[in-house]
Amino acid sequence: MPKHSNSKGKDPELRKQLEAATAAKRSVQVVFFLKSATMPARSRAPVAEETQATVRELLARVEKASG
Repeated sequence: MPKHSNSKGKDPELRKQLEAATAAKRSVQVVFFLKSATMPARSRAPVAEETQATVRELLARVEKASG
């Protein structure tokens, strides 16, 4: 099981994999889990529209950060 970085910085293993993919001109696949900071743990599940909006925002931030 991969280690998770608790720091706010970039995960060194992820950075290594991204650099290797860039050098080889390969795409990468990322899996992530959404966890709401504002929704209580035992609350309702987010509706599809909320999830889609969150994913769009996340992907826009990743695209901006990665160029």
